[in-house]
Formats: sequence, C-alpha cells, structure tokens
Amino acid sequence: MSLVSSLKVGVRRASLRVGRLAARSTTTFAPRSTHAKFADLLCAALGKEASRLHPDIRARFSASGAGRRSSFSGRMQQVDRSVFGWCVALLLRPLRVLPSCRAYAVPFEFHLEPSPVPGGWVKRRMYGFRDGSFEFSSVMKLDDDGRLVEQFPLGFGMRVLLEATGDALWFRDDGYFFRWSGFRLDFPRWLGVGRFELVHRNIDSERFDVEIRIRHFLFGPLFYQSGRFGSGSPTGAAQASAPTGALLVN
Repeated sequence: MSLVSSLKVGVRRASLRVGRLAARSTTTFAPRSTHAKFADLLCAALGKEASRLHPDIRARFSASGAGRRSSFSGRMQQVDRSVFGWCVALLLRPLRVLPSCRAYAVPFEFHLEPSPVPGGWVKRRMYGFRDGSFEFSSVMKLDDDGRLVEQFPLGFGMRVLLEATGDALWFRDDGYFFRWSGFRLDFPRWLGVGRFELVHRNIDSERFDVEIRIRHFLFGPLFYQSGRFGSGSPTGAAQASAPTGALLVN
C-alpha cells in the first residue's frame, strides 16, 4: 500500500472515531427537560408521588403557550412575626425575602413566569402594606443533583421538599445553602433561619388558601402568614390594616 493510500485510510478511521465520540458526547450531555409548565416542575420534584397532586392544583399551575405567566391575587389575612423574627427580617433585609412589619388583610399578588435558567420558574410576590409595597422574587428549579431548590438574591437559597396530601401541597425546607461561581455550600441546620413550611390548600378550581410558618428550634415561632387567593389580577388597590394587638409571642 502506498504512503498516500495509508494516509487516506488513517484519515477515514480518525473521522469515524471522531463521529462516534461526538455521538456519544451528544447522548451523554443531552439537555434536561425545560419544564414547559410549572406543574411539570412540581411533578418532576414529586417523582412517584406526582399522581397524588390534586387535579385543581395541577391545572392551576399548567399555563402553557407563548405567554406562560400565571397571576394570582387576594389578601394575606394575617402577616405576623415575633420580636426575634423582626430581628431576622432586618438582618436579611438585603435579600428582601421576609417583611418585618405586622398587619391584617394585606393585598397580595403572586406571579409565575419562565426563568432564563432552563427549566426554572420565577416566583414574584408583592405585599401591599400601608407604608408601601414589599416585593421579592426567587427562582425555583431542579439543581444539578436533581433536587428542588429555591434560589434567592445574592447567592442564598433553600432546598425544598414537596409533599402532596389530599387537597394540599406542602413545601418544606430541607436546609439552606450559599452558591458562588457554581459551587454550593450547604449550611448546617443550626445556622438556618428556622424550619420553613408552606401549605397550598385547594378550595375549588378558582380559589386556594396559603399558610406559611417559620419556626426556630431555639426561639420558637418567628413568622406566620395566612391568606386566600384566586386566579387573575387584583381588583382594587385597598391597603392593609395595622394589627391592634400582639399576634405572636416570642
């Protein structure tokens, strides 16, 4: 075989090897599901328990199409915090994740829309307090290890456990973390702000209740919120009323 023929055979073999490697690489690093609906993300996090998710809750978070934003509005009938909770809210003020005031009948809006992060969803909340609005956002997605997380500003985040029971969907924290340049540092339990628990309880296809609790293992109840909401934009610009007495005792 001539030198030229040998070179041609070598080039063909190398091309075949490169093609096989490229195909294998494409298979190995296939992109994740984009979770076209927020309900898809919830079902992915629930795994085998997804069949327990109430049909009304699944439908509520199944907005699809080009405009996949969902909006809900209502009132937080009670927004409360203890004295120690007030200190925690002030400490976390740069993150804007916990209101430090206390009030009744607070107009509230909640919006869901796809995140620039593939497969993630942006959650936007707005409280209409008497002294001004309080707004904060977070991104909920599956992390690299396949676990559900909620990412807050400045790199802080929370691992989330979901549980579907009857007419309710429970969100509970599984610890907090700090992320920087792709590295995630998980905090020990004692370093967190407390046990977070949110329950979304279905009333009917249009309405649902939400209850939020954060409880510290040493300082007891820190935050409590409860309200009723429905689909669509708010109907008015009513303001919250201030509480007349103590709601939580630290």
